[in-house]
Order: sequence, then C-alpha cells, then structure tokens
Amino acid sequence: MATVPIDKLTNDDQPWVATITVEEKLNLIQSMKSPTKFQKFIFSDTQGAKVEGIMFNRAIETMASKLQPYKKYRISNAQIREIKDPKYRPANVLMQWVIGVDTVIEEIDDDIIVLPIKYDFTPFQDLGQHVDKKDAVVDIIGIVVEAFPVKAVSTKHGPTNVQKFLLINDSMHSIMLSIWKDFLVNEGTILLNEVKKFPILIARRLRVSYFNGIELSTHFNSVLLVDPPIAEAMRLKNWVKRNRKMIQDYVIGKGTNQHTHNVTIPTDSNITLLANILPFQKVALIKAKINFKEIIQKYYYMACKKCFHATTAAYHYEYTCNFCNEKQLAEPRCRFEINLSDESGAITATLFGEMAEQILGLTATEAMKTPSKMHIDSVHSSLETKEYIIQIKPSKQKDKESQHKYSIVYCVEYKHVEKSSNLLTHPICESSGVLNSKEENLNIQEYATDVTLPLLSPDTEKATSLDVRTSLTEKFRFEDPAASDDDSEERNPKRRKA
Repeated sequence: MATVPIDKLTNDDQPWVATITVEEKLNLIQSMKSPTKFQKFIFSDTQGAKVEGIMFNRAIETMASKLQPYKKYRISNAQIREIKDPKYRPANVLMQWVIGVDTVIEEIDDDIIVLPIKYDFTPFQDLGQHVDKKDAVVDIIGIVVEAFPVKAVSTKHGPTNVQKFLLINDSMHSIMLSIWKDFLVNEGTILLNEVKKFPILIARRLRVSYFNGIELSTHFNSVLLVDPPIAEAMRLKNWVKRNRKMIQDYVIGKGTNQHTHNVTIPTDSNITLLANILPFQKVALIKAKINFKEIIQKYYYMACKKCFHATTAAYHYEYTCNFCNEKQLAEPRCRFEINLSDESGAITATLFGEMAEQILGLTATEAMKTPSKMHIDSVHSSLETKEYIIQIKPSKQKDKESQHKYSIVYCVEYKHVEKSSNLLTHPICESSGVLNSKEENLNIQEYATDVTLPLLSPDTEKATSLDVRTSLTEKFRFEDPAASDDDSEERNPKRRKA
C-alpha cells in the first residue's frame, strides 16, 4: 500500500499508511479529574507536515515504547480527528491520530544524519518580553554548561523538587532553566550525566518568569530534546567543539553569575506611568528617573559567590552555603534601593549585582567602604539628566508602611530610538552580530538577580526610603511572586515517563 502524506489524510480515510518521524515524545500525563492517562507525540513527514499522536491508558503500556524520538515509522489506520480547542492545539498542528493497541506501527531502518526540522526559537535577548505572560510560551536552543543541585521546595500546591541548569548561546549570553518533577527523572538525569560534555538542548513550550533573575521553566506541555539530530543543534555542537576552553573558563569564572545582556524592549506604547499600573500586572515597563541621594543605606550585602543568597559569613570566609550546598567564599554583592519617579508619582525599587555597580559607579568590594558624599553627589549629577527604561517586578517583602517592594528586572538608559527599532544592547555584546547598523544603541545594565536579603542595620531601618512618594498601596496588591513562580507545571496534571 502506498504511503499517504500527513496533510492529505482525513478522518474518512480507511485504510491508510503514512511514513513519519517522531519529532517529540512528551511525558505521560495523569488527568487530575479522572483516572485517564495519556501521552502525546509530534509526528512529521518528509514534506514537513505535522500531526499530533496521542495514546490513552492501556495503549500507553503496550505501544509507547515502540515510538522513540528521531526514529522513522510506518503507521497504519490510526483514528484521525480534529483538535477543535485551540488551547490544546500545538503550533501549526490541526489534526490528531489516536493510537490504540490495534494500530500497526513498524519501525523503518534509516540511518538519519540530520532531520529536516525547523523551529522558531526565541533569542535570549527577547525573553524579557515574555516575562510572566499567562499564555506565552517560548522555544529556545542553548548549550547546557552547569547543573545545580536538586532542591526540595514548598509551593502553594505542596512540596515538590526543582533543578536548575545554566544555558548559554554562542554569544556567551546565559539563562537559567528550571525543570520540575518528572523532568528531573527523565531528561534531567540525561543532562546531569552529560553536562561536562556541554550538550545541546532544544526546549519547547517553556514559561518565562522572573525569580532570581529572568528564568525559564518547564510546564506540563514542555518537551526537552537533548542533542537532537537537527541542523541548528549540530551547528551549535560544532561551535562547542571549537570553543570548549572558552566555555570552561566561563563556567569556572564568572559565567554562572551572569544573565543575558541583550534584550529587546517593546515599543514606547508599552510603557506605563507609575500611577496607571494595574493591580493584576506581575511586571511593568516604565520610563523613570533614578535617585537615591536621600536614602541612608548600605550598598552591598555578603553573599554566596555562586548562588547570591545572603550569609552572615565574613568577607572571603569559606563556608557551606545553605542553598547551593557547596563550599563557597562569602563575597560582597552590590545591592541598594533607589527612588523611581515619573510625572505621575514615585516608588522604591531595589537594584542588584552588576546593574547596581554600574549605577553606583563602584564595585561591590569598593562599596563595602561607605561611598563618600563627593562620589554620591557626582553620581547624582550624572543621573539628573538621564531617564531609564525599567522593568519592575513586585518582590515578596513589604516595607514598614506595608507597601510592596520592587525588584528591577532590567534597567536601560533611554535614548532616542527609531520607531522601527527598539533593540537595546550592552556594549560588550556589539560584536556578537546582533545589532543592525541602522539601529541606535542603548546602554543596558545587566539583569537583576533577586536574592534572600540580609536584615537591615538599625541605622538603615530608621532611614526613610522615599523623600517623596505617591501612595500606590491599593494599586499594587500583587500575589506573592515567589508563589506564582513555582512553575506552571504545578497547576497542571501530573506525569511520568512511559
């Protein structure tokens, strides 16, 4: 029987045979409303057409092991049906094959070198646009360069486990990926075993959030593909071979302490006045002036060199961090509060890390000595003429007036940008080929990394954090961001690998 292309099949076609390649094999899902179990697949043919495969209950036990990623098969006479609800429909996939215990599946011996599969990857610099958007998911490709220990965490849905992996791209920009629950047993184990080889990871349908910096996380419909035989992954693998020493130096040195430096900002129409920020917003993009001249405060805290969590350990004292569970040196990390103001009002927010160092004009080590009044006056003389594009996010803590505190996700000096271009970039990234010569450059500060903050000193607690404030208490009644960032997987069905 001649094979039929995927896009030519309808639910009226019987009998039929199609030749497909398994692009994705998702984890098994247990329905939360019934005893039903199901597992999904994405199949494609040589013409690039795609269809979703699905198995239920007993079929999973019998048939799931017969279908493995990147293998080619002939499938006959599965039930064909339309995926009617768009929210359950993968991108560019309209039809579904229901595979039962009587469906004929035959593996085809085919030494596949490169699969003709293309994905629409979101560049690292564009991830900030998708932070905490309810229905937004992204596909990314990156190099896994470091694995962090599995952590047991408490979420609003109960206790669970999470593990973080550091990914970089070929411009040496980095992002953290958190994988949850069953991903730890399956793909997490593979990544952990292969991490010293710097495997290539394609991760699909990830959520973008802000918690300890901009991060990616899996949810129930995500898929992780490790070293797939795809052209773009193989190109990146070759890049790793040529640059292994540079990557190793990056990880040993400061690589784990950085987040992406490039970020594409939405147009000015997305900028919100402080007084107009709505209660349900989890993040807000503002254009504001920065001032901290009247705030009496320290400009650093002592932290774990690797994970940035606060510690009472003395400077350069080696201790076992309670969060990453490794021997680390206590290092100062720059952190201070600033006043953000626009024409509608003002709020207090917190800067961290290199972004804070650049605004302050001092390294964290230099900030351990209280900056002189002359230095602070000089900084503010420069700030008076500048405006910044800033993305803010409410933090877990509140100030003593019961108003929400805010962390800064990113902070960019605002300059004229052509309406057709809003690419903002750090100068160190200009050689990466990301910039267009016609685009104006804006000086971007590094992404912030939120931390567990140390207790303020008595002198600091006595100080007022805002000399002028517009009361936004009622407008900023946000849900605890730490609870909302526990990964959308917690809000979805449980699953395990078949």
